[in-house]
Amino acid sequence: MSISSHQAALLQQLRDQGYVVLLVEPGETEHISRDRLESRLRADAADHIEDLLSLEAVRTR
Repeated sequence: MSISSHQAALLQQLRDQGYVVLLVEPGETEHISRDRLESRLRADAADHIEDLLSLEAVRTR
């Protein structure tokens, strides 16, 4: 399923404002709870953000 040009523009607008945007195709999630997946991805993102902040701090020393 493709997104429309309007949707793509909205996603780019969010990215331009500093948001991280991730899309998962509806067909990939049709047999699971999308809310649970979103919650898990958000929790995993917090861990990844911490890791990346640590790596960036090491690089800037």
